[in-house]
Amino acid sequence: MGSQRYRECQGCRGRLSVYNNSNTCATCEKIGPSALIPPAIWQRPQMREALREHDFGTVSRLLQEWTSLTQRQIAGMVGLDQPALSRIEHRKQTVRFIGVFFRFVEGLGIPLGLVVPDSLRVDGESGDQVKRRQILAGTIGAATQAMSTLGQEPAERVAGLLDRIEGQDAAHRPRIGVSDVADLRAIIDDLYSLDARLGGDRLWRFADAQLRMIEKMVEGGVYGDSIGQDLQRMMGELKTSIGWYSFDASLPRQAHRHLTEALNLAYMTEDHGLISRTLANMSRQAVQQRRYREAVLLAQRGRENTGRWVSPRVRALLAIREAHGWAGLGEVQSCERAIDRARTEFEKGVSGDDPVWISFFNKAELSCLDGMCRSDLGQHQRADELLRLSARLHTEGFRRNMGIGLVSLSRNSLRRKDLRQCAEDVTQAVKVAGEITSSRVRNELKSLRRELDPLVASVAIRRAVEQIDAI
Repeated sequence: MGSQRYRECQGCRGRLSVYNNSNTCATCEKIGPSALIPPAIWQRPQMREALREHDFGTVSRLLQEWTSLTQRQIAGMVGLDQPALSRIEHRKQTVRFIGVFFRFVEGLGIPLGLVVPDSLRVDGESGDQVKRRQILAGTIGAATQAMSTLGQEPAERVAGLLDRIEGQDAAHRPRIGVSDVADLRAIIDDLYSLDARLGGDRLWRFADAQLRMIEKMVEGGVYGDSIGQDLQRMMGELKTSIGWYSFDASLPRQAHRHLTEALNLAYMTEDHGLISRTLANMSRQAVQQRRYREAVLLAQRGRENTGRWVSPRVRALLAIREAHGWAGLGEVQSCERAIDRARTEFEKGVSGDDPVWISFFNKAELSCLDGMCRSDLGQHQRADELLRLSARLHTEGFRRNMGIGLVSLSRNSLRRKDLRQCAEDVTQAVKVAGEITSSRVRNELKSLRRELDPLVASVAIRRAVEQIDAI
């Protein structure tokens, strides 16, 4: 009697029950459509070529050919409607906006190593790479090329407006209206989540290109006072974003210059939200540079400028920034009072007044920053509890912040003299650091490595040092 042929799950390739009429097992059904993409698919030559060229239309077609995924399912996974994905597949439009680019990467679970290095490369490209899209190039032309072309999405309209500005003489300058400002806002907001997911090493170049795009509009467009104020505010936001990304990229002078320019613009336009955000960023940079008294003063100035214009979540961030400065100074009572203020404001919850950029400051981030303060104060057991809570709460969308927290957790385990736990924490930190582009995270690991070096007689620590060296 011949052997019985069993049906296989199209996701995990496990044997399906005879009572299961679906093509997937219950486990893969629970995971969702991404379970239907075997990891080996990304390594096939055709797929690697499509990924190398950032040809997501071909990627989508190959997935439909090699798996049971439908076009509608793939569209849902990457956050597009089906007609938009169809246009990409038929080359009627391309994926050029970095935000949409990462929708494909993250939505489909594409290994970052197959796409990120080329997509973020801005230096040292060989001749055969010239044709590749330079997503983060720092010119006005590249800024428009880096924008989405999903039908009449905001970026397409902005690109058209820029074309008209560059093509007209001073007597026929195009008018910039409320809808144009809304389109610019949609493009700028996409940078915030990318920073938390990816890190700032290359994002600062992209943000700089967006800034020059708006500067071009300010100089070449026609608009009223209200629109002019909006454009100036967005310039200020981009400057503080570039300052923050530069800080994450370990470019302190560039960071300080852009943050200072952003603060001047914020005061000029009386944008209290931007004042608070910029001072919070400057306070964090001061802590990194061990200028703790300055960090306290900057956070306090931010608090003084909040008033009724700023939400509780922003006030909480300023309070924890102040606490970090007090912790560096060893001022226990002042630090704990600032932490209490931060938690009191945070517990008031989200608000309709919360700006988009504050989305990174969730419970995981508050726990991380609180834990870092406690570690600096020598409260290592409490710091361990908070930093581990943060690691459990952090999601994939905030990998850079997760990396900072894991390095802090590793350092705190070392301060507790728990070498085995420190080595385990380093393993997790290195894994995250290898998946993002944040010099700040890597430099923190390098600093930790110097602290670990005298302890390499421990097998666990020696392995941890080797892992840090590997990246």
